[in-house]
Amino acid sequence: MAGLEDREQEWWAWWRIDGQDTVTHLLREHWNPMGDVPGDEYAGYATRIGGLLREGVSEDELTTFLSDARTGAMGLPADEDTDRRAAVVVRTWYAGSRPNLEP
Repeated sequence: MAGLEDREQEWWAWWRIDGQDTVTHLLREHWNPMGDVPGDEYAGYATRIGGLLREGVSEDELTTFLSDARTGAMGLPADEDTDRRAAVVVRTWYAGSRPNLEP
């Protein structure tokens, strides 16, 4: 079981070094429901997305997460097309970038 814990720690180290900043940037560039906000505005969402990606969520599940964040936490109108496009961008980036550290 120690090997699994080591891989999890390695994954989270990779996430802190590369993943979180990249997903925060992708959210700002491709999702950005709040408009002109500081560069790190979506870092909290990126952290949760990191966990979801590591768990292997589908594009639909990631779209739902972004939609729920937009309409629930932010109280903004729904925009499923933008949420889906952002989910595709994030999942595509992750598929090509993630280290081979998943269990």
